[in-house]
Amino acid sequence: MSAVDVCIAILVQVLWGAVLTLAKPLVGQISPILLMALSYSMAAVVLYPAAPRLKTRPLHLLLISASAGTIQASMLLSGLAILPASTAMLVLQLQIPFAAVLAWAVGRDKPNLRNWLGMTLVLIGIAIVIGKPDAEGRLFGVALVAVSGMFWASGQVGIAVWGKDSGLAIYAGLLRYAAPQLWVATLLFEGNPLSVLQATSTASWIGVVILAFIGCVLPYTLWYRLLLRYRVDEVMPFSVLMPVVGVILSILQLGEPVTYGLALGGSVLMIGLCIIAFGGRFSRRRPATPACNRT
Repeated sequence: MSAVDVCIAILVQVLWGAVLTLAKPLVGQISPILLMALSYSMAAVVLYPAAPRLKTRPLHLLLISASAGTIQASMLLSGLAILPASTAMLVLQLQIPFAAVLAWAVGRDKPNLRNWLGMTLVLIGIAIVIGKPDAEGRLFGVALVAVSGMFWASGQVGIAVWGKDSGLAIYAGLLRYAAPQLWVATLLFEGNPLSVLQATSTASWIGVVILAFIGCVLPYTLWYRLLLRYRVDEVMPFSVLMPVVGVILSILQLGEPVTYGLALGGSVLMIGLCIIAFGGRFSRRRPATPACNRT
């Protein structure tokens, strides 16, 4: 990779890691599902020209968007409202072993000892980070983030199996289908959003815009530029930077404490991710879309 593209790959991970940190205070002001409905709607409008027409079947896009978009984003942001951002960021990394297991289940990849070792370390690291939950609500938050990772992973497998378009086009289609789903989910689970929207401060609206453009539009445009130019095994290792950036920013910007469990568990988890990212077997197939709510 050229020096410029290496910098772009690092920038994407910094943006993704920063988004979760930004979203933490936002979910205290705007309900989680409504926040993602607003962000996805803005991003869908901007990226519509990238895919005015899609070859992927509408039913498949509906299923992919529901799993990797609506359900995943709703559960992730709801869990983030309960957990510290640093803990949520690390628990979210369960999506990587989930994706690997589901890929094996549908015949998209074959298991190997190195990946099993990496996934085991990821699970051990997350268990150390979680420790003994000090409240029932915290355990519920962990469950929400963990299950959101499972839905994200199932969406990625769906993209790999059903996708007939380029990665960026499928992502644009995902946003187009997921945005109205999120508005319906907002009405069903959070009630009428009008009062919340009317009470939203200017600073919160700025945060929503940043979440849509810096968390969705910009990083995915850059990411797919790289994936179109380089092999997946050249680009994928940069993804291990995302949780590192997210945890560091959570500590520096949100003032979250550095506990022994966070440090030790995060270290074990990162070793596991590195084993998967740097030692795994990556094919040259069309890459899956991580969806905006890596946020």
